[in-house]
Amino acid sequence: MAPEIRYARSGDANIAYMVVGDGPVDLLFATGTLSHIEHLWEEPGLARFMERLATFSRLILYDRRGIGMSDPVDVDWPLGHDVADLGAVLDAAGSERAFLLGYVMGAVACVEFASRHPERVQGLIFYAAMSKAVAAPGYDWTHDETERDAFLEGVLEKWGTGSNFDRLVPSMADDERMRAWFAKLERLSASPGAMRQITAAFRDVDVRALLPELQPPALVMHRAGDQLIDVQHSLFLAEQIPGARYVELPGDDNLPSAGDTESMLGEIEEFVTGRRGRGGERQRALLTVLFTDVVDATGWAARLGDQRWRDLLAAHDRVIRDEVARYGGDEIKTIGDSF
Repeated sequence: MAPEIRYARSGDANIAYMVVGDGPVDLLFATGTLSHIEHLWEEPGLARFMERLATFSRLILYDRRGIGMSDPVDVDWPLGHDVADLGAVLDAAGSERAFLLGYVMGAVACVEFASRHPERVQGLIFYAAMSKAVAAPGYDWTHDETERDAFLEGVLEKWGTGSNFDRLVPSMADDERMRAWFAKLERLSASPGAMRQITAAFRDVDVRALLPELQPPALVMHRAGDQLIDVQHSLFLAEQIPGARYVELPGDDNLPSAGDTESMLGEIEEFVTGRRGRGGERQRALLTVLFTDVVDATGWAARLGDQRWRDLLAAHDRVIRDEVARYGGDEIKTIGDSF
């Protein structure tokens, strides 16, 4: 179940956010242009990833203006609004100083905020992050404006179907449950028209000039075979930010909760706390063997009739499988109405 949703007031806008955990340091996760902080918890792997972050931090999540559960926008807005919204969320969460984790385009607000308010940023963490949306001299590994617009139009034509899922999570391309979750995330993040407006506003975003002046320590991470975001984006960040530590992780997935998550989480935990609590250690665990059986199944089947009984069993199986996936369990065997 997702934690409680709250709203921070930023000017005339309401920004949805949540706080998870009670660790000794604050960690704000800026997810970028595809987000719905309530629906994120419906994906078991991502829920485990965020719960793990909350074991060593007080995790703060938010939907940027125009995205997910936050207020919509009617016109283009400057990056300064994103920076103000980030600050408003920190204020509402009672955070005076925090680590900022920027994912893809969520990184630009983190860079701008750290540049304007270095005293409030304990450290910067970037994963698959971008400092500029389109190509420029010396920054030519990404789309130019024409290529970017054509690519985005192709995505928006199939918006809400998860058409970009294979590039986001290639290791799970055959997982239809995960694909359906991602398609719903697209629909809940924004309508096609709203997303077109948001991506247009990002076309001219460029925080490259701010990188050499950043004061907080920085950790930059990227998966070597990322199919969605070119690793050159992160290499550029690491080269431009003074003293930044660059870590190239194994794997082809862009979604942080897919593939080898423990390597990434270990790097984040060490950067934030100075040590790794779980990564690389042999763990002892108390495991549970769970057996379920529908009481009086024969009687229910007789009372409901064959079709309604089959529908009830299908709903029952979905609930159990969702919980097994959420807690990292293994389904061993099913017999009729028993798991």
